[in-house]
Amino acid sequence: MKLRMPDFDSDHAATISRALVENALRMRSMAFLSQVKMSLMLDTLKSDGGSLSYMRKIKNSVSGNFDDWVTLPVKISEEARELQQITLTMERRREELRSFLAEQTQALRKSESRFRQLFDLIPDGVGVYRHGCWRYLNPAAVAMFGASDERRLIDTAVIDRLCPENAALLAGQMEMSKGVFEERLLRLDGSEFWGELRSCQFDDQGTPSVLLVMRDITRRKQSAERIHLLHAAIMQSDESVMILDAAGVVELANPAAARLFDCTPEQLAGRMAAALCGGESGKALCDRIDECVQNGQSWNGELTLGEGEDARMIARRVSPVLDAHGRVCHQIVVDRDITEERRRLDRMEHVQRLESLGVLAGGIAHDLNNLLTVIMGHTAVARTGASDNVVLESLQVIEATGQRAAELCNQMLAYSGKGQFVVRPLDLSELVLDMVRLLEISIAKNVQLRYELATALPAVEVDLSQIRQVIMNLVINASESMDGGNGEVVVATGEATLEGKALQEMDGGDDTALPGRYIWLEVRDNGCGMDAVTRQRLFEPFFTTKFTGRGLGMSATLGIVRGHRGVIRISSLPGQGTTFRVWLPAAAASAEKLAAQAEEVGLRPELHGRSILVVDDEEAIRSVAALMLEHAGFRVWQAADGMEAIAQLEAHRDDIDCVLLDMTMPRMGGEEAFGEMRRIRPDIRVVLCSGYDQETATLHFTGKGLAGFLQKPFTPAQLIARLHEIMGDG
Repeated sequence: MKLRMPDFDSDHAATISRALVENALRMRSMAFLSQVKMSLMLDTLKSDGGSLSYMRKIKNSVSGNFDDWVTLPVKISEEARELQQITLTMERRREELRSFLAEQTQALRKSESRFRQLFDLIPDGVGVYRHGCWRYLNPAAVAMFGASDERRLIDTAVIDRLCPENAALLAGQMEMSKGVFEERLLRLDGSEFWGELRSCQFDDQGTPSVLLVMRDITRRKQSAERIHLLHAAIMQSDESVMILDAAGVVELANPAAARLFDCTPEQLAGRMAAALCGGESGKALCDRIDECVQNGQSWNGELTLGEGEDARMIARRVSPVLDAHGRVCHQIVVDRDITEERRRLDRMEHVQRLESLGVLAGGIAHDLNNLLTVIMGHTAVARTGASDNVVLESLQVIEATGQRAAELCNQMLAYSGKGQFVVRPLDLSELVLDMVRLLEISIAKNVQLRYELATALPAVEVDLSQIRQVIMNLVINASESMDGGNGEVVVATGEATLEGKALQEMDGGDDTALPGRYIWLEVRDNGCGMDAVTRQRLFEPFFTTKFTGRGLGMSATLGIVRGHRGVIRISSLPGQGTTFRVWLPAAAASAEKLAAQAEEVGLRPELHGRSILVVDDEEAIRSVAALMLEHAGFRVWQAADGMEAIAQLEAHRDDIDCVLLDMTMPRMGGEEAFGEMRRIRPDIRVVLCSGYDQETATLHFTGKGLAGFLQKPFTPAQLIARLHEIMGDG
């Protein structure tokens, strides 16, 4: 009988083998072994080498005889050997099974160690959780959450590491293993970071679990935000920005660049940046730019975009972009339209030059006023004692010329910003007649000057110097329009009423001009005339059709007219001459009446015996002032500077009634001397004398008790009139 070895362990196999032997013996010896005790048989089978004992027990336990008694031991021996072989085979199989299980356990442990090492080494965070709590986290995940040890996170809730706003929703998505998520996660200290999450479900020893892979993408998010910010900054910049390849071809352009070059950003792409400003890649300038950029350096310079009057000045900066090997891979071009900026700068430089000239003019005018004071003073004194008509006439001419020179100095002071215009009533026709000689010598010899002046015109309240400048500008411009040929210039005056509509149609008018009666001055010529472009730019500052540096031109004329609340009308055609008509508001009274009112003051008083202290560092001015005062009956003391004046006042404290004080003097100036005089005699009357205007000269004396001001140059009548105003009350 052959038995197949079952797939059981050794204990189980022994039990089965015993049962098989018992069953075999019972079948073979049913007749004579019925009385064998089963307990003895089982006990015997448990012992090693139990064949003899087994037979003895059988023999002793069997009652009666049987036929096969002789063959029974042999059969039993064979069965026992077969049983023993089965037992040995089963023992070997058990050892093999034990060895196999040990090997599999070792392999499983090695595999688990390898996977743990893998999870521990990868930079991404890996975590396993079930029932919403962490069961495993690799070192990257531990560090990611800001923990010092894995034990601080194990068995804690996964939802605690998610931002509260969407923690529940995100937890559900991770449980369902839906895609890749980018969410904000929380560290143990409460700080946030951005994480990229991937999850999958798996069965862990019968328990559903979730494997979560986390990657810290905070820097990537920040980089993306910076890239977005940089792109937005470039696209929204007011300055033109273009990104070129290494060869200078536009790859990207912002809207400002498109506006600058009058196209769309898409149209700029693919074009050579050098060609956008009218250049070509082979031009010398482009070669210099390319050489500079290829050497890794930035280039800065200016280019011209367009031609003619529409040309614009562009400030360009080209910077290289280097790759990892230090080679130029791209270029960044930043263009800025500096046309208006350059114009403002040019105007500012021009204004600064004019200011410098103004400072020079102011200084010259001040010194000239000092000289004119001497000239006009001596002339006035000499005229009072002259009896010869020829001498008297000459002195009158000198005095009138000096007065004109004084007016010119005042105009220079006004130009320098240190003067103040004085408005007074004038007859415009008489003013033109007074300027006849000056006008005739100011125009070309081949140009005839003709006058059409109205009589008995209402007065205009104007500044004499300013209106003279307007007349001179218009007449000289008319003369020069002949371009060297023969021609005629007509100067005319008249009266008219202007209403609102007529005022609106004027050239260069403004809101200060009101409807009413106006006196007009017209200058017309038969010269070359003007085209529409010249007329449009006529009143622009510093615009001129003559050579550079000729003057302020019509802009100054317009400014003067507007300053008097007047308007200008221009009529001109090329080849048909030009007509300028200036309209000035009429005064309420006639010029004669207003002039008479103005002359009522300034009558020479009888102030004989009064004492005046004259203080000036210019000896000639002191002398002529003393001469004027002595001639009028005053007693005079003189001082060359403030210190001498203080000494004189202390020596004649009770005798000096008034002081004529100069502003600028050595050792002690007028301001300091005035303070000392007021300290010595608080009631002393002080009249400030200066070549500058009253507003500028008295700026530092406001509220300090200054008695009056007298501007140089002055005549004896003006000096005595001012003293009468100050000392007339006794």
